[in-house]
Amino acid sequence: MGNRRCSFESCWNHPVLAFDSKFFMTVDVVITGSHVVLQNGMIDKNIVIDEGKIIGLTSNIPSCDLKIKGDGLVSLPGVIDPHVHY
Repeated sequence: MGNRRCSFESCWNHPVLAFDSKFFMTVDVVITGSHVVLQNGMIDKNIVIDEGKIIGLTSNIPSCDLKIKGDGLVSLPGVIDPHVHY
């Protein structure tokens, strides 16, 4: 099985990107248990990140260097530097 990566744009446009758990690599980061907001609604998935990019969403927890517990938190993939000026 090859390395299944996607650009952020293709991940965003996919209603629910299923990331195959049978891969032979260790990814950099997995954010577990968060509510992920996509354009079609909110889903509960783990976010898989490698080399600074989201490469997939999964119900499984792949081998990773860093696991971040996102239990109960809301993830907004693609939102960069959200802030308000008063």
